Amino acid sequence: MSSTPPRIVLFDLDGVLTHRDTMSHVVIRRFAQHPLRIPFGAPMLALSLLLPAVSGTRAKLNRRLVALALRGLQHTDYNAIADDAGDRLALSPRWPVLTAIARVKHHVELGDRVIVTTASERRLARQYLDAVGLGAVELFASELRATYSGLAFYSHNYGSEKVATLERAGVPLADAILYTDSSSDLPLALRCRATTLVNASTATLRRFRALLPHTTPATWR
Repeated sequence: MSSTPPRIVLFDLDGVLTHRDTMSHVVIRRFAQHPLRIPFGAPMLALSLLLPAVSGTRAKLNRRLVALALRGLQHTDYNAIADDAGDRLALSPRWPVLTAIARVKHHVELGDRVIVTTASERRLARQYLDAVGLGAVELFASELRATYSGLAFYSHNYGSEKVATLERAGVPLADAILYTDSSSDLPLALRCRATTLVNASTATLRRFRALLPHTTPATWR
């Protein structure tokens, strides 16, 4: 007798399981500790915010901001920063989206295969998920590597790269359910059976529904 494969359920991290962006939190703290870098980072940040979420230029600028913020660090240094940040954000009353976390746990209890797919860095995302009780959930995230000047993304799990990463891992997307808040996940949503937009803006909901009329909005706290 053949068994039915588990249902695939995909969750974005930032804006869905958190109220804010986890990697931005680390970057901002690093700039605060190294204010001489701010004049170099500020123009990149301003331009990034003006670009659409699906823009390749925006993704490139964000990678440069991360590299600038993490300049001079090696993996051991960064790991300590990421572990501390993940724990602190999980304990903060302003960061976790409790309804989303409960929804993940519900899907796990149902026997679904739950995957968090995020543009945030793996160590940081894993520490946050562990700290909010989601340690058993699979994670696909961005990866850092050491360069001559410090750490930088060599794998940025953003936009269409999320689709590529999941497909390389053999994750079937056609019947998957997606929870996201961002237009950057439109390439992934177009491959999934159903999408729920969590705490998304009116403009984002309009953009999704133009391509995916049955997108479901949700307001979670």
